[in-house]
Amino acid sequence: MTHSYRHLSAEDRAAIMMMRATHSIRAIATHLGQVPSTVSQELARHTAAPIKGYDASLAGYRARLARHWPRHRPKLHPYGELFEVVGAGLPHHRTGNVRDGHRSI
Repeated sequence: MTHSYRHLSAEDRAAIMMMRATHSIRAIATHLGQVPSTVSQELARHTAAPIKGYDASLAGYRARLARHWPRHRPKLHPYGELFEVVGAGLPHHRTGNVRDGHRSI
């Protein structure tokens, strides 16, 4: 069983916004041809405020921004003082071919 992922389109988000008031998540997912967890995650990630509800254009904007955010933050800031201290304490690796008499340390 192979899975393929596709992003929700603007039309999908508009359908979610219009159907949310009168249909269940499962019914919306069936209408869109998605699994219910996709619709549930979309609503959870891109609903700005519970009082305002889900806005399709704002959700699309937030989704585009999220595509460019790193999933994990680096443990050390690359220009920080600690990065320099840790980097200075690590041995430098030599690269080369073993046949030429060089080995990586």
